[in-house]
Amino acid sequence: MPQCRRCPAPIIFAQQRPTKANPYPANNPLNMRPHPNGNLRLDPQTRRYDVLTGDALKAARAAGEELYLSHFVDCPARQQFKRARA
Repeated sequence: MPQCRRCPAPIIFAQQRPTKANPYPANNPLNMRPHPNGNLRLDPQTRRYDVLTGDALKAARAAGEELYLSHFVDCPARQQFKRARA
């Protein structure tokens, strides 16, 4: 089971589904377990996710869907992952 390089949290790597704004998404770490405040709908077969907002997010939560969070949201060492600006 993969874990974060900076904290001991278990993670999974997934890619956002390609969009016009992001046609070639990179792998991103997600927390291993669904979260009540999650906003990512993960397809476990393809390891692709959709970012839900607005009414789609409300509907998914109301339906009891398991939604995930990016690990960068709650990693205690998240500042160490920020890229330096030129």
